[in-house]
Amino acid sequence: MADRIDLVSLACTLLDEGDVQGAASLLLEGYRSERVESGPRTFSATEGLSVFRRDGFVDRYSGGRLLFPGVLRALSAQLPGAIQYHPSLKPAQTHLAYWELFPVVDHVQPLSRGGIDRPENWATTSMLRGTAKGSWTLEELGWHLHPPGDLLEWDGLQGWFVSHVDRTPKLLENRAVRGWYQAAVAGAVQR
Repeated sequence: MADRIDLVSLACTLLDEGDVQGAASLLLEGYRSERVESGPRTFSATEGLSVFRRDGFVDRYSGGRLLFPGVLRALSAQLPGAIQYHPSLKPAQTHLAYWELFPVVDHVQPLSRGGIDRPENWATTSMLRGTAKGSWTLEELGWHLHPPGDLLEWDGLQGWFVSHVDRTPKLLENRAVRGWYQAAVAGAVQR
C-alpha cells in the first residue's frame, strides 16, 4: 500500500511542477486500474442452495454459520413483529438477521475484476459481508477463504425448515417460503 501512496504523492509533485503528462503516465503505468464490464448476476434458489450445501452453510469469508434462507422467511411469515422483512431489504424495516445470517452467493474474484461465473468462483457468504466486499478482491480487503463446513454437523436448519413447513402447510401460501421449500425438497431428491 505504501508504494501506491508514494506513486500518488509523486504524481501530485509532478502536477505541481507542471508535468501533467508525466503524472498521467506514472499513474497509468504504475497504478493500473483495469475495469471489466459485467452485468448483474442473480442465482436461482436451486443454484444458490447447491453452493450453500457445498459450503456447509458456512460464511466462507468469516467462518461463521449461516441459515438456510427459508428459515428466516418462514419466521418472518409467522412472526412478522419479531423478524421483520422488507422486499427491498430496507435496513430500518428488515431484521438484522437477514444481513448477518442469510446466505448469498458471491464471486470470490469479482466479475468486474475478471472473475469467472462458474461454481469454482462462487462462495457462500452473508448479505452483510457480500455487500461489504462488493467488487473488491480478498487480497485488497485482507480477507481469506475459510474452509467449507460439514452438512452432517450443520445444515443451516434446513431439516427443521422442511419439517416445520410439512407440519404447517399454510406457510406454502408465502411465495418465498414455497420457493425455498421446493428447492430444499428437490435438492434432497437429487443428493
